[in-house]
Amino acid sequence: MLGIHTDFSLQIRVASSLPLPEDTENTRPRIDFIVLFIDLTNNLSLETIRSSVKHVDIDYFLGHCCFVVTQAKNEAMHAVSIQEVTSLADSYDSPLICSDLEKEEDRIFLSRKLVHLLQVSCGFCSDVTTLLLDSTRKSFVFEDELHGMMK
Repeated sequence: MLGIHTDFSLQIRVASSLPLPEDTENTRPRIDFIVLFIDLTNNLSLETIRSSVKHVDIDYFLGHCCFVVTQAKNEAMHAVSIQEVTSLADSYDSPLICSDLEKEEDRIFLSRKLVHLLQVSCGFCSDVTTLLLDSTRKSFVFEDELHGMMK
């Protein structure tokens, strides 16, 4: 993400879980956008996100947060069902992005998508707002569910 040209200063902070340690000296920079990564091959990944989202201010789920799912193509290795993750993202009204990070072009695509969401959430895109993104966001309907509804 840091290699993508932007008209603003981009800083990335990483945490393995929430809540963050208390900032008694008020030195923590402002948090504009939160990306929650879930590895579908690791059940602990989903459990960590489930416990962490409880510590995120509800206002972040209005255009300042998204979920990213990794290892989606390795279905045989999934420890977590995509339906569980979709349900979690839907319950927080947050976008869900599926991405496999093995190929560089996939990492670049994900980086550009996240930078664009960040630009929108910070108000740097005059023609797109977080409300517009939220109103155009679609829930996933999986083939298994679709076939189940048709029977």
